Amino acid sequence: MAFFTVYLDDSGTAPEHLIASASALIIPGKQILTLEDNWNRFVEKRGIKDFHASPCAAAPKCNEEQYRHLTERDKNHIFMRVRQFCKKYGVQTFGFSVYKDHFDSIISTVNEEFRAYVGNHYTFAVRHVLRDIEKWRRQRRIEEPLQYIFDWQAIGSDCREEVDDLIGQMCEHYDEKVQHDFKNRRTVPGLQCVDLIAWLTLQLGMNHFRGKLMEGLSSECIRDFENYYPAGYKRSPNEKWFQVATVPETNMRMWFKAEMKFGKSIPWFKDWYGRHPNREVLLHARKKRIQEVLASSEATGNSSP
Repeated sequence: MAFFTVYLDDSGTAPEHLIASASALIIPGKQILTLEDNWNRFVEKRGIKDFHASPCAAAPKCNEEQYRHLTERDKNHIFMRVRQFCKKYGVQTFGFSVYKDHFDSIISTVNEEFRAYVGNHYTFAVRHVLRDIEKWRRQRRIEEPLQYIFDWQAIGSDCREEVDDLIGQMCEHYDEKVQHDFKNRRTVPGLQCVDLIAWLTLQLGMNHFRGKLMEGLSSECIRDFENYYPAGYKRSPNEKWFQVATVPETNMRMWFKAEMKFGKSIPWFKDWYGRHPNREVLLHARKKRIQEVLASSEATGNSSP
């Protein structure tokens, strides 16, 4: 068992969603079995099969039958208990959200090759979260590589292939083997816990990008996490237990502009894919699909999904 396991979840990846985000919850490997035992007793006692933040928060008017019997008191208790699980077993959280229209309008100004290398909105968010996680590991001088468990993505899907490439590139960049896998959220308590972090990351993104008010369960959860300091109060946001970021359009535009002018990403990506021809074949297939989507979007006057 890995010294630390990182559970990662997405939110807002459906084409109709305005914001895409990636979130992570880091749990010590030695705590996972205890978490699973206690979690299974918790969901059984509450009369639900698993925890899924968005439909649970919307109950009883939601699309999952298991939550339709819940009262407001039930929901408050479930969310309170899930927060307790996150704080008790999770040593750190990260989140990153991106406004899709900003991403599309900016990346459309760079060359198509770089767009294919960067990946979709969700992959772009995952890159930032993984960077923050590895920075966290090195600051704490954790020598063992982390294990990454992602919420399930269909085999052969662009999202899954892009994450596979990303992890392969990370292994080479840090010169160490990194284990990763995709598992079904419904059967993994760690993924159900991080689902709450992902839901809150999306809520914060909607607040930042669309001015949506934070209220009800989302406001209560964020207030709880924002004021949770297991190692004592930290003034710097980079030292907090709950680290969720959004990237303003101006900052993203400056980053892409600087990368095109001074960065070394494109030569690095070219070299990596050139040494992994099986991954390059899949990249070209994704690039072709991107071109088709862009052509379709231009024809209809819509932004790309």
